[in-house]
Amino acid sequence: MRPDLLALTDESLISLANRGIVNRSARDVERGSGPVLTVADDGTVTGTFDDGIATALPPGRPLEQSSCTCHATTVCRHRVMVVLAYRSHAETETAAHIPWSPAEFADERLAGHLGARAMAAARKAFRSGYRATVHRGTDEDPIPTVELPTVTVRFLVPHDLGYARTDAADGAHLDAVALAVWAFRAVDERAPSAPTVDIHIGGSPAGSGDASGLAAAVPPLAELLADGIAHAKPGLTTSLAVARKHVEAVNARWMLDAFAALDDQLAAYTERRASYDPLHAASLTAEIMARQRCVRGGASPVADVLGTAESARTPLKLLHLTGLGGRVTGDAESRTVEVYLAHPDARIPLAVRRRVTLVPDETPPTAAELARRTVGGSRLSAIAAGNIVTHSASRSANRILHLGRGTVARTTITASTGAWSNLPPELLVGDLDAEARRLSERSPAVIRPRLRTDALRVVTVESVGALQYSPAAQRLTAVVSAPVGSVTIEMAYDPVTPGALDAAAAALSGPLRFVAGELRRQRATLVLNPTAFAVGDSVVVPDFSEATGDAATWRPTSGDDRDPLERAVATALGLSAEVLHHGLRHLPPGWPTRVDAAADDLRRHGLGRCADALRGVRSATADPAAFDLWVDTHLRLMLTADAL
Repeated sequence: MRPDLLALTDESLISLANRGIVNRSARDVERGSGPVLTVADDGTVTGTFDDGIATALPPGRPLEQSSCTCHATTVCRHRVMVVLAYRSHAETETAAHIPWSPAEFADERLAGHLGARAMAAARKAFRSGYRATVHRGTDEDPIPTVELPTVTVRFLVPHDLGYARTDAADGAHLDAVALAVWAFRAVDERAPSAPTVDIHIGGSPAGSGDASGLAAAVPPLAELLADGIAHAKPGLTTSLAVARKHVEAVNARWMLDAFAALDDQLAAYTERRASYDPLHAASLTAEIMARQRCVRGGASPVADVLGTAESARTPLKLLHLTGLGGRVTGDAESRTVEVYLAHPDARIPLAVRRRVTLVPDETPPTAAELARRTVGGSRLSAIAAGNIVTHSASRSANRILHLGRGTVARTTITASTGAWSNLPPELLVGDLDAEARRLSERSPAVIRPRLRTDALRVVTVESVGALQYSPAAQRLTAVVSAPVGSVTIEMAYDPVTPGALDAAAAALSGPLRFVAGELRRQRATLVLNPTAFAVGDSVVVPDFSEATGDAATWRPTSGDDRDPLERAVATALGLSAEVLHHGLRHLPPGWPTRVDAAADDLRRHGLGRCADALRGVRSATADPAAFDLWVDTHLRLMLTADAL
C-alpha cells in the first residue's frame, strides 16, 4: 500500500496542481478514461494511458518530482489521474483520519530536507521569537497546518516531510517548514489536546532586547505634543525620519505602519487635505507609545507587539481565493476601494486595495464606476464576487494582497455562487456566542497586529429579523440569527456609496444564506458591517451597487443616536486629540472650560479615573513629564472606548 498517495485528498491535489486539473482528472477517471495501474515490488505506482503516456510515482518522492513522459514541469493531469485512480482502486477515500504531529520530524531530518541556509534562517527567527497558530488535523480537515506571521505551512501527507507546503513562492521563506515543525513541538508539549493553539515560540517570552532602539521615537513625539501639529517646527520631519530608521532597524513592522500613517496625517495637514483627522493622528501617536512601552518593560512578547517576525512583502505561488465583497470610502480628494478575499488554505482573509485621486472640477466617479476599474488586469467587482486563481501575487505584512499582471493568464476569475460553506472555521462563523467570547479575550487594539482584515468574518444565516431604519442616523439595522447566537447587521448611509442601503435592504429581504463583513463587539452585542451577501446563488456587494431608491429617503442627516456614555467618552477623546493638534503651548483659551465639562460628564457616568486623567492634562505644562501624562490619558480613553 502507498499511504502517501492515499493521504492526498482532493484539496491537497488542488494545492499541488489546480482546481481545473483536478476536476477534469476526476471526470476522466469516473468515465473510465483513467490509466491502467501497476504496482512494483518497491511500491512504485505506474499509470499507462491510452495515448502511450506513462507516469511513475515512486515512494519517498513528492508528486512534482515524479516522472511523466508528457514532460510537464509541474504537476500534470496524468500524475493527478494516477493518484485518483490508485485511491479509487484501494477504496480507502473514506478511511478515518489517524492523528499525527509534524513534531516527529527531527532537526537532522529538517536540515537534510531544507539545507543549511534555511536552517540558519530558521534558528535566527527562533532566537528573535515568533507567533504561530497551530491547527491539528481533524476528521473534517486532516491536514495539520501552521499559520506563521508571513506564510502558512501545510503538511499534506502524514510522516512525509517532502509534502510540507507553504503558500510562498518557490525559493521564498524556505525556513518556514522548520518554524512550523518547532511550533508543533511546543504545542504538543504545552497543549497536547487542543485542536487549535495560538502560541509564542522562541526568543525571550517577554523581553526588551529588540526594542532598545525604540526609545528614539519618544523625543520627536514629545516635541510634536509640545508644539502641536498646527505649529510643528520645520526640523520635526527630520527628527521623525530618524526615529523611523531606528524602528526599521529592528523590523518593528507594526510601529512602522503606525509611523507611516502618522506621516501621512502630518502631510495631509500641511497640504490642507481633507483626509487629516486630529483624532486619528492622536490615536496613532498613542499607539506608537503603547507598543514601545509594552516591550520596554518586558510586558509582552516583542514579536507580537512590534511585528518583528513579519516581512514587508512575501511573494506567493498558486492561490485559490474567494471574493467576500468590498468597500468604497473617500473624501473630497480621493476614493479608496478595498476588495476582501478568503484564502482558505491559509485560513486568513486578505484585501486588495486601489486608491483613486479625484480630478478637481470634475464629477467624481460613482462607486459602481470605481468597481469596474482594474487591479492586476482584473475588475475589482469581479474579484469581490468571484472565485480567483492567481499565480502572480504577493502579500504585505498587514494582509494587503498585490496582484501582478506580468504574464498572460496569470489570474483567472469565475463568478461565485456564494458557496461559502466550505470556508475554514477561522473565517466562517456559526457559533456567534463563541466568537463573542474570542473577541472579548483579545489584546487591546493598540498592541494587536495591524492586520487590515483582522475583523473580517462570514456568518451563516438561519433567519433575518425585521429591518429597522433610523432616519436621524441614516442607519439600517437587522438582527440575523446564526445556528448559535445572533448578530446585528448595521449599515449607515454614505454619500460615496448611495446605492449601498438599497442593495443591503434587498439582500436582507431575500433568500439570504451568508453575510460577510467586519465583525466587532459593542457592549454585549455583536455588530457586523456587511461587505457582501450570499443571496440565492449570487453574491451581492452593496457598496458597488447603483443607487435605485428615493434620494430623499436616504438623504444624510446630522443626527447622533449614540449612547450617552459613548458620547461622553468620544467627547473626551476629541478634547485630548486637540492637545496634539494645537500643542500644549498653544491650546485655545476655551479648551480648559470644555475639559472641565467633559470631565464632569465622565464622572456622572462612573468613569472617575478617566475624568481625573483628563483634568490632569488640563493643568500640564510643556515639559517631558507632560508627554507621558498625555499618553496615559489618551490610552486610557482609547481603551475605554474599545471596551464599550
